[in-house]
Amino acid sequence: MLEVHNLVCHRDISIALICLKSLLATSQEKLQIVVHDDGSLTDEAKTCKLPHLLKVLDVPMLCRSDNVCFVDSDVLFLRRHRGLFEISKTRSACARFILDIRTCHGFRLKDFWPLGPVSPIARLNSGLFCIKRNVIDFDWVEAVCSRVGLPQILQHRSWFEQGLWAAIAARVGCEMIDRSQIATAEVASQIPQDPIALHFITPVRALLEHYIQRVQASRSAEGIRSVPASHYTILHAGWVATLFRLRQLLR
Repeated sequence: MLEVHNLVCHRDISIALICLKSLLATSQEKLQIVVHDDGSLTDEAKTCKLPHLLKVLDVPMLCRSDNVCFVDSDVLFLRRHRGLFEISKTRSACARFILDIRTCHGFRLKDFWPLGPVSPIARLNSGLFCIKRNVIDFDWVEAVCSRVGLPQILQHRSWFEQGLWAAIAARVGCEMIDRSQIATAEVASQIPQDPIALHFITPVRALLEHYIQRVQASRSAEGIRSVPASHYTILHAGWVATLFRLRQLLR
C-alpha cells in the first residue's frame, strides 16, 4: 500500500475531505493517506513556526517509505489514474512535480549562490509531488533558510516553500507531470479538456465546487505521463525583473 501525505489546516477541512476522497476513489493503486495537522496557528504563533515548511521538513522526516508522496488538500481528482506517484526509470530523475503555468518561487537566485550554483526547476508547483527520501539534504535546506532569513520567508510563505522544492528538485533531478492530465485551475483558457485532476490554488478555490459532480471514478484508469523539467536561470530572472520595472514605469 502506497503512503501519501497531506498537510491541512482547520479552514480547509471540508475541501480536504472532498479532494482526498476523490484521490482514493480514482487511484488504481491502494493508498494510505497520512494527514498532517498544521496546528491552525494563531497570529502570534506565526512568527515562531511556519506551517508551509512542514511540507519540506516534517513530511519527509516522518515518511516511512523510500519515496515521499504528497498531495495538497485542494487537488481534486476527476477520473481514474495509475502511476501517479511513480518516478520514471528512463530519466535521471529523483522527483516528480506538477507543472504550473508560470514560475512562482518567492526567493532570489543569489540567496543560494554561497551554497553552490542552483538553477531551480521552472514552473514547478508543489501541490502534488513524489521525491526519493534519501536525496533530500536537510543540512542544505537549513542553510538556505538561514541565509534567506525569517522576514523574507514570512513575506512569501507558500511561494518560498515552492521555490525551495524547485531548488531541491534541480539538485536531485526532476520530471514534471503532463499538464494535459493534471494542471492548476487558475486560468480557464489553460484548463485541459478532460483532466485527470485539477489543483485549485487559493485565488480560484471557490471554483472547486463546480467540478465535484464531474468526478468519474468508473472510467478506466489512465497512466500518468511525465515530461522533462526545464530550469529557471539567471537570464529568466533578469527578464522578469525587467518586465516588472517596465510595468512600474508605465503606471
